[in-house]
Amino acid sequence: MQPCPRTDDVWLYWMVRRNSRFEIHSGTQRGLVNWLGSQKVSLWSRNRIANDTQISAMVKAYGLP
Repeated sequence: MQPCPRTDDVWLYWMVRRNSRFEIHSGTQRGLVNWLGSQKVSLWSRNRIANDTQISAMVKAYGLP
């Protein structure tokens, strides 16, 4: 939680790579569903800038993936 509390995908990627593993796409495809007004406050819009900060924190904590 400490290095990247809002970007679980970044944390998961780092942990997978640290353990010399690769993620595999499950092959499923799902359509996007956006509910009216749901993107006014979205994780994506918040993380667009915060990702860089949290990736830097992961590098500092664990090194490059």
